[in-house]
Parts: sequence; C-alpha cells; structure tokens
Amino acid sequence: MTPSPKRRAEARDAQPGEFSGQTPHWIGHFGEDLILETLEKKGFRLLGRNLRVSGIELDLVLLREGHVLVVEVKTRIWPAVPEECLRDWQRGRLHRALPPLSRKLNRPLDRMDLVLAAVRLRSGHEPEICFFRIPLEPRRP
Repeated sequence: MTPSPKRRAEARDAQPGEFSGQTPHWIGHFGEDLILETLEKKGFRLLGRNLRVSGIELDLVLLREGHVLVVEVKTRIWPAVPEECLRDWQRGRLHRALPPLSRKLNRPLDRMDLVLAAVRLRSGHEPEICFFRIPLEPRRP
C-alpha cells in the first residue's frame, strides 16, 4: 500500500526542527516515507508496507527487475545512531520471514535482499539516510 497523499505531503514539507515534538509512531512513518520515496526514485515498486508474513512485520517490500528488496527502517533523532538499533533477535525474525515471503511472492531466495535503512533526523539539517545490507543466514541442512 502506498502512503496517503497527506502523509507524503507531511514527510516532504516537514522542517527538520519539527521532529523533537513528534511521537515515535510519526517519526517511524516519516522515515518509512523517506525511504520509500528514495527507492521509488531508483526504480523500485512497492509490493507491501508493514506487511505481515508468518506473524512478522516487514516495513517495506519492493521489487525491481525481478529482484525483491526487504527493508527494515530504523529512524531516530540525532544523536542516536539508528543502525545500532537493530537487535539480533530482530535480525533473526527478519531472516525467518524470508522463506515464507519467497513462497508467497513466488520468488527464489537468491533473488531477495534484506536491507537496513537508517534515517537520522537532526534539527536544522536534512535527514541522513544510509543503507546497510544484512547478510542472509546460510540455509541449514
């Protein structure tokens, strides 16, 4: 599902100094909107947002040229470091969601990537966005 036009406008028009008074829920959606816009500009098409697979929520699932990108978005206000906020147990849940997602989308696992998108918001500055590939766990025999 694509974000509503209102949410897109909020994300696009928000001033950097406005983040400190926002709720964590708003900040999370703001970060997801930024990442979604960034990846759509790179040619990705949204397949699902906050998609539940086997009881596990996936922030963004996108497709480009037959390749599926599963994105976990972490958004924090400076000085927090969002890329340090992905815990081992969260990484494990994301990995467990990939095989059922692969079956649901009829795509092989070798055509899927798992990425952490880190968004850091700082008053008076443009949002900082970094992408980190999360290595896939080897399949167990």
